[in-house]
Amino acid sequence: SIAEIMPFRSAIQVQLYNGVGVNYLGHLTASTRYRVGVDISIHYGESSGPGDVNVFTVTSYYTKRISSQKSETSSHYIGVSPLALFEIAAYSRAALYWGIGPSVSYQYTKTASTYNERTDYHSSGNSFYEANSSDDTSIRTVAFGSAALVGIRGNVVDGFGVTAEIECRALYEITHSDGLRTTYEMTGSSTLPNVQEAHSSGKNTGWSLTLANVRAGIIFNL
Repeated sequence: SIAEIMPFRSAIQVQLYNGVGVNYLGHLTASTRYRVGVDISIHYGESSGPGDVNVFTVTSYYTKRISSQKSETSSHYIGVSPLALFEIAAYSRAALYWGIGPSVSYQYTKTASTYNERTDYHSSGNSFYEANSSDDTSIRTVAFGSAALVGIRGNVVDGFGVTAEIECRALYEITHSDGLRTTYEMTGSSTLPNVQEAHSSGKNTGWSLTLANVRAGIIFNL
């Protein structure tokens, strides 16, 4: 059994996937453990359009320039999945196990984008159109359901081991979204910009199924 090959003591497990998981492992029976922990994931991304290299569109009537086009996205995730882990088979320095339990998570994603363009018309000296816009969108998702996994643990030295797991989750998700689009427009015939704001919001619900989420980790006995 696992208890014979890897004498049980409470342990800390650190896992890597597209985030970081930190878990505490406790003892239920000789072949059953429980695991309680938290998963945290933080991502940031930035993309730029052709504004980095001013794009010109020239005709006999006008010259159009796109001078900036940028989007920034940040995402924060936290999840909790208390699991019961059951032994399947044990070998000389390794053990195969499976686990199941509930799963709850919260994710917040924010996207901000900006865009600028200017068109100069050749028909008259000061005739132009310029627009600056910004879009801010936030998405909040609460999910709850169940998680199941199959894993293997190898004992490297006494008190230290490595783990690898394949996990799947079935979750019911509730998503709220809010958006704000602000546009500033200016023409050669106006002295003040025309400012427009558009708000949007929505709610979506539904089930999601995640398969073959691979996690690699290390485990320390306490």
